Amino acid sequence: MNEKIRRQVLSLLAEAPDCPEKTEIADELTQNLTDKYEDLVAQGRDPDDAYREVLAGIGDISEMISFLREVGASRQTESKTDAFDAPFADFEERVRNFSSQLARSIEEPMRSMADDIESAAKQLQQNIRRSGRTYCYDTTYEADGVEELLIEMKSGDLTLRPGPDQYIRITERSRAALSDEQRISVERNGDCLRIAQGRSYVGFVWFGFGVISSDLEIELPARLWRAVTATGVNEVSITELKCRTLGIKSTSGDIKITRLESETLTIDSTSGDITVSGNIDNVDIRTKSGDVDLKDMVVSNLSVDQISGDMDFSGAVLSALIKSKSGDTFLRTHSAPRALTIDSISGDVRVILPENDGFAIQYKRVSGDFKSDFGLMTSLNSRKGVASYKNASEPSYTISTVSGDISVLRGS
Repeated sequence: MNEKIRRQVLSLLAEAPDCPEKTEIADELTQNLTDKYEDLVAQGRDPDDAYREVLAGIGDISEMISFLREVGASRQTESKTDAFDAPFADFEERVRNFSSQLARSIEEPMRSMADDIESAAKQLQQNIRRSGRTYCYDTTYEADGVEELLIEMKSGDLTLRPGPDQYIRITERSRAALSDEQRISVERNGDCLRIAQGRSYVGFVWFGFGVISSDLEIELPARLWRAVTATGVNEVSITELKCRTLGIKSTSGDIKITRLESETLTIDSTSGDITVSGNIDNVDIRTKSGDVDLKDMVVSNLSVDQISGDMDFSGAVLSALIKSKSGDTFLRTHSAPRALTIDSISGDVRVILPENDGFAIQYKRVSGDFKSDFGLMTSLNSRKGVASYKNASEPSYTISTVSGDISVLRGS
């Protein structure tokens, strides 16, 4: 029966262009309909009647087809742009919208260094060592007067953590020995320290042949930084950082940030899971592929926009805007948000709220169930409508999904 339902779903989606999102929606919709069919049969319904009822419940799929056409058009546009720059076209602009202080850390160091650099960073100590098969280049820099950090990488992993003293300590690790032009350069422009990865090259490493790049480990004085920005990184690990603004632009790799204290966090990622914990006023995350896990967070404004992957938030949030093309959305908050919007194409949406003075939900669904244990005043069997708790009109939440269940549940 699963294959029979799938064939019917694909025939309904025939007008949509072929793409990964179409396959994901077809899989999700087929599974939902199959589960409902099996439930009806288990309740004693005639199999043919159950099949017809399940198909009748699909409803209007024009919204699905419109979405898939938009995805196809977007892919054609993206293919005409640079593969690296396209995902991050407005990264700097979005960071500046949150904190004007970050403008200097992004714009000034990226201009001609011959015109702008005032002085070289004060290098205190340098050491070259071997650790197994890895070459390690240790450098210590004076941190006095430095308020902003700009880290420019072409590839490789980045680790940021608190250091033992008031100096900036950088360790560059590579599988092969690096020449001066292949090593990082460190330059200071006013109160901004720019750390730029050197030239990558192709060569023999151990018994293989490939691109040689380096990873960076940076220890910072444990104090409040005005801005920290990292671009071009792969995997990122940041621990116990305090800064007004943190911006990360990652091409491929997981991002893990623990115990962050910041006014603003901006992340753009093409591929990789994102895990964050800490107290942050404004969180803005965009990712094309990968799960987003925000653990025990206290956030004023949350914005998540992802193409593929699950989103899991726990903690407290005042205002949240979550958009997902494919993947489940799970939001658990121990205080009722003032504003909440969740827009999902394919995937379940589950929201857990504490007992409160009431709220209203504008909901819309094409395929899937709407469940709640709050005793909402509405007909949950409708495709769209307004559901209210304690006859309240505020705060007003908006939840919509094309293919997937909506659950609004009471937390303990």
